[in-house]
Amino acid sequence: MPGGLPSIGGRPNWVRSNTLAGQLAQLGLGASDIRYIGLTNSHIDHIGNLEMFPGATILVQRAEWNFAQTHPSEDTPDGARFNAAHPMALIDGDYDVFGDGTVRLIATPSVTPGNQSLLVKLPKTGAVLLSGDVIHFQYGWDHRIVPGNVWDKGKTLASFKRLADIMTEANAQLWIEHDKAQSDMRRFAPDYYE
Repeated sequence: MPGGLPSIGGRPNWVRSNTLAGQLAQLGLGASDIRYIGLTNSHIDHIGNLEMFPGATILVQRAEWNFAQTHPSEDTPDGARFNAAHPMALIDGDYDVFGDGTVRLIATPSVTPGNQSLLVKLPKTGAVLLSGDVIHFQYGWDHRIVPGNVWDKGKTLASFKRLADIMTEANAQLWIEHDKAQSDMRRFAPDYYE
């Protein structure tokens, strides 16, 4: 959206000048090169570009799909969170995307019932655990503060423990996507992690 996602209900007006399509182009990739999209949850800041990838299979928890069907989006004209014609794989629990342990979806109910995190094992960087929306800020993680907008506080606390256990088991770095301080330290396209 050229003007960004409009402000609704006190949410900021989100604008990205370096678009997802632009970042992919910087890496020499196009939408047709993407085979899978591991979707964290069905909030607008996670689903906004799905239709850029009509051939990619969306990997989403069945609980999230069901949630999206019964909770219309305030950010789309028809309230739909997903295009029902888009290729979709409904997942129940954890899922090893390629069957070799390099990319694993981790069921972490929190902000929505089907929220999921992603564990990626990279040859040089090592294991990286993308927390999705279980955690919003490093301070919240350090003090185990549950965000105010979660679907279920108890399940969120269990997801905190689950992420901590996976970090220990996989010796993984925890990346908190909504934490600006962490984001400012990350490399972005055309840079990448190996």
